[in-house]
Amino acid sequence: MVCPRDLTLSHAPQSYIVYQLCPGKDSCVIMQISISNSIRRVIDFKQLRVFSGNHSGGVKDKYKMTRLKCVLVTILSSTNLLLLLVISLMATQYPRTHHFCPDDWIGFQKKCYYFSKEEGDWNSSRHDCITRGADLTIIDTTKEMDFLKRYKCTADHWIGLEITENQTLQWVNGTMSKKWFPVRGNEKCAYLDNDGAATARCYTDRKWICRMQMH
Repeated sequence: MVCPRDLTLSHAPQSYIVYQLCPGKDSCVIMQISISNSIRRVIDFKQLRVFSGNHSGGVKDKYKMTRLKCVLVTILSSTNLLLLLVISLMATQYPRTHHFCPDDWIGFQKKCYYFSKEEGDWNSSRHDCITRGADLTIIDTTKEMDFLKRYKCTADHWIGLEITENQTLQWVNGTMSKKWFPVRGNEKCAYLDNDGAATARCYTDRKWICRMQMH
């Protein structure tokens, strides 16, 4: 319920807009909020007697404040209200999407990475990734390569790259490698070490890296 515009306190700035709300039965609070000068004062409902006593026919007599359980909230200028409205509309039109990775995974550029603690051959490593809803990692950019080398520490890790029968490099998603980074060796399965990518026999045991899209 909005209070009449002439219902203002003697110490309240004239530019304030006064609202009247009734939240409860037995207690009431007068609240004055000033955003510009960061002043907030809360006055107990009982203190209304001071104002009604200083103003003949004031708040108590004219509006029967002893029977109203209300909160007076004062708000600054329409500029602040307009700013809040614009922010609210932007939040509605552009909702914030929260992405996350599962526990024990690391997020990087909207993807999640799992660095195994155990070791296994290339096929069992890939099987583990698939059971986690992922696959052995593909490396798309130099930044991603640097990220993987930084977080794998000193251990070698299997990655999702194979050498086909015609000696071409193929990722586990079926795409061919663009060969933007060198791959050492002539074996079938690729892994990542401190110097970059290399190949080894697929049955040897190494740690592995899984990758999936961030949810």
